Amino acid sequence: MRDAGLEALQRAGSLNRPAMATASQRLAPLDPLQLFAASTEEQRVFWEYPAGGFAMAAFGSVFTVSLEGDLSKAQSAWHDLVAGQRRPGGPGTGPILLGGLAFDPSSQTPWPEFGPGKMIVPKVLVTCSNSECWATYCWWVDPDSPSPLPPAPRREERLATPPSSKPQRKGSLERPNQVDWQAGVSETLRAVHSNQCRKVVLSRSVVETFDAEPALHPALEVLRREYPESVTFAFAEGRSCFLGASPEPLARVRAGWIDTAAIAGSMRRSPNEVEDADLAEKLTLSEKNRREQRVVADDIEAALQPLCIKVEIDPQPQILTLRNIHHLSTSIGGRLRPDATLLDAVDVLHPTPSVAGQPREEAIKLIRARESHERGWYAGPVGWIDAKGDGDFMVALRSALLRGRALEIFAGCGIVDGSDPLEEWKETELKLAPIRSAFGLLDS
Repeated sequence: MRDAGLEALQRAGSLNRPAMATASQRLAPLDPLQLFAASTEEQRVFWEYPAGGFAMAAFGSVFTVSLEGDLSKAQSAWHDLVAGQRRPGGPGTGPILLGGLAFDPSSQTPWPEFGPGKMIVPKVLVTCSNSECWATYCWWVDPDSPSPLPPAPRREERLATPPSSKPQRKGSLERPNQVDWQAGVSETLRAVHSNQCRKVVLSRSVVETFDAEPALHPALEVLRREYPESVTFAFAEGRSCFLGASPEPLARVRAGWIDTAAIAGSMRRSPNEVEDADLAEKLTLSEKNRREQRVVADDIEAALQPLCIKVEIDPQPQILTLRNIHHLSTSIGGRLRPDATLLDAVDVLHPTPSVAGQPREEAIKLIRARESHERGWYAGPVGWIDAKGDGDFMVALRSALLRGRALEIFAGCGIVDGSDPLEEWKETELKLAPIRSAFGLLDS
């Protein structure tokens, strides 16, 4: 750490302003979720992609960028911040910028804890990729600092006391209820049939209340175990936390190559193996679902073309099978142009037709008119980028906002020609199930 601090002190002197120091060190294998669960840091983040053998936990913040509509402000700040920084190890090591953006940053009622969007550089970051773990520390060094070393952590204040018993459910509020939801779908279908939109994604939420504040750790443990193909995430701000297990990548960059997927079209699963295979085939052959899938794939491909030297797209969608649902998924990838970045890709892709609709602006107008709840960061981009430009952003689906004793769970579905209001309600029930299961609500 001393060498990193001295380098930062030298930069601070030449710039005549504080400079950020970063130092990384190898760790013995550990579980970042255990560190997240034990921390009482006001700002803390957990991120895990079990199928990819990658996990991280982040604590505190040495730098914050408040976002107002896109990631351009974060792009500029991050470029300046990492200039001259050391870039060790694999993806996610060294300094990173992580956070998220609201689905609709222009909303007049954003979540106050998270705002329209926020990206931070964590004070302490622990990253594990397969069996290799790293810790990265970031701190500021003033030009006249008497010591280039970071302040010593006060570990005795960082242990949280877990709840002594499982909280009991007290009530549930659907926003909207089933009757109003199906009426809203019918109204939206009229807009589709009049060619106002090809697709509109409507969401709903369910607010569950408990007699005590639920613990995050057990819920995140369930999500990462039951949905290993998804990214389990948690962004905590004090007693509030936005968490989920999203199956939908928005953009993933490694060494200049970008990967994403168009995920749209859904079908329930069956415990009977033969019936489950029949349901997957039914999804593959469904004209309505293939049409919905094509809208998303075409939009993503067109958005990436200006950023990429070439774009590759699978000719046909494949079945993505999760614990309780089948999806149609089309893989899309490309080689980024030298001047294009992951943050550029997030800006042009969000919101995709899988969470907004198509055409985008008309769909968002209908969403604002139809939905009475605040989406906040639900269906927005969440993720991280490191100093090399590698990183992951996911569409924040299968997610919920926990505020003290209240848990608001979100789900949505695409309304296209051929949609049936009752079937769309059933689809949202399937998409609410991961969070309900994580908090023990399916059988209560």
